[in-house]
Amino acid sequence: RTSAKFTVLFLGTICMRKGVHYLLEAYQKAGLKNARLLLAGPVDPAFRSVLRQYEGLFEEVGRIQHSQVHEHYQNADVFVIPSLADAYPLVALEAMSAGLPVIVSENTGTMDIINNGREGFVVPIRNAQAIAEKLTFFYENREQCTRMGMAASSAVRVLNWDNYKAVCADFYKSLFGNNGSKSMTSSI
Repeated sequence: RTSAKFTVLFLGTICMRKGVHYLLEAYQKAGLKNARLLLAGPVDPAFRSVLRQYEGLFEEVGRIQHSQVHEHYQNADVFVIPSLADAYPLVALEAMSAGLPVIVSENTGTMDIINNGREGFVVPIRNAQAIAEKLTFFYENREQCTRMGMAASSAVRVLNWDNYKAVCADFYKSLFGNNGSKSMTSSI
């Protein structure tokens, strides 16, 4: 990483639904020295009052061009998306592919590809304490942070159409068994 400061990154719409207020509370609780929290993305106007409560705790980056996204990942140590509800946030996959360990809430579809403690951590929704503990872990264990980032990068590399086809085939085989799939195919 290019920065001497431990850098926590959130990228997305800065709003209640994304759980940013829990990230802010967690970062405050963690009390990390020589660290920074970057909030990148557009701010929901209704969320401005929450941000004012944490003024001075974070750096607001604002909207970033797609061409600059990778640079932000490269300059961070960990990516956090504590969404209350998020089908499958691509930003988490992008961060992982850039070699960042992630902290995601259990209400993101991305949690399905994270082995807790290997590529990052899955935390309960609305739980600032759990996020604070994981931030502190990464802060105090930089070598583990790097190792988990490499594991994250490997985990997303297998997310391609060939692998998807194999996963689907295995799923259907588990449902119908080999005999069921033969009879199913012959009846089509």
